[in-house]
Amino acid sequence: MARRKLLKPDYRRCLVSLSRGGSDADVTREFDLDSKEFVESFYRSHEAKGSLGWIDKDSVYVSTDFGAGSMTDSGHPRRSARVEAPARLRQRRKKCLPARKPIWWLAACAATPKL
Repeated sequence: MARRKLLKPDYRRCLVSLSRGGSDADVTREFDLDSKEFVESFYRSHEAKGSLGWIDKDSVYVSTDFGAGSMTDSGHPRRSARVEAPARLRQRRKKCLPARKPIWWLAACAATPKL
């Protein structure tokens, strides 16, 4: 199973989430639609339940297994972080931490045009 998230406004790069047999756990990698190749960048997650989403070309939101205490009782991420290039997932800048009881946690960025 694969999901993709396109980077606005040029739509040339996307984050592709790949899972084994449709599993909840996946790996997310950056893909260049012009060259039709995966890009070696920090926008690559290890296999885990979670999500990775664009904020802009230099930063993403990530929700994943950051280690001990970072998952809910149901096995989904309970931590989200904003990560900026060239930082790595373990060097996250900001984080949110809900209780352990929710089923899952998601960070997102809504793009609003400047008026």
